[in-house]
Amino acid sequence: ADIDRVQRALADKTSTLQQAVEQLASKVPTQRDVALQQLKQQFGEELPYELKCFRDNSPRGRGHGNLASSTQPKYSLLDFYLSKPEVNPFSNWVSDNNTIAPSMIARLAHLPDAKSLHKQAFVDYTEGTKKAQASVIKNQLAKLPLEDRKNLEFGSIRIFIEGQVSRYESNLPGFTINDEDKVPSQPKEQKALIFQTERDGNLEFYEISAQKGQINKRDDLKTNFKEGPQGDWVKVPSHQGSKWTNTAIHEVKPSASQDAVQQ
Repeated sequence: ADIDRVQRALADKTSTLQQAVEQLASKVPTQRDVALQQLKQQFGEELPYELKCFRDNSPRGRGHGNLASSTQPKYSLLDFYLSKPEVNPFSNWVSDNNTIAPSMIARLAHLPDAKSLHKQAFVDYTEGTKKAQASVIKNQLAKLPLEDRKNLEFGSIRIFIEGQVSRYESNLPGFTINDEDKVPSQPKEQKALIFQTERDGNLEFYEISAQKGQINKRDDLKTNFKEGPQGDWVKVPSHQGSKWTNTAIHEVKPSASQDAVQQ
């Protein structure tokens, strides 16, 4: 019975991690994706929904002359569903493709609003991603040596962000403007936080990336740790005035750090 219980627990944990990995690898839903899914459900899988084949064949739509112009605007069924090109009572929509009939345009009115569907899909994706990140981080925490787990669980914690800061100088007639970033920025694909723990007088540093599902010790920070700019400012090309960049470490509050680690 104990073996069966352990096996079930292991299977549940493996399944949870597998779902988390699949969620983190999934594509962010776009309006196009959501709209195409609806069109396929309504009309079938294989039709060319993005083909710009519809044109207004009314005199107003054609402009001057009785023939269609090569510069006349054309729209796809996806265009009609997402952006709803202007339709007036005199429009006479025709299709240059025999698999996409003009009658399909009117049937779009029976479909749910694509933008609202996308908004909900994005909310679901964001919540799923946060849960997946938390699951992966919990798994990584469980793999840490006991003393490291104690540090993160029982030690006092300060949270920092490490990234790039910039300093600017603009010379204007009669005066000079100086500005400097207060909070470091990180590349979108490299979001991480630094946790400084103190337990029994011992300081340790851990870099945690929920985005990558990784926890790494930062022993390089144990010697002469300091906040603010970390080295020399380096001048870089700028289209306006002068600009310098540096690496900096800045303490963040828990609410801000939760948002950063989950992005």
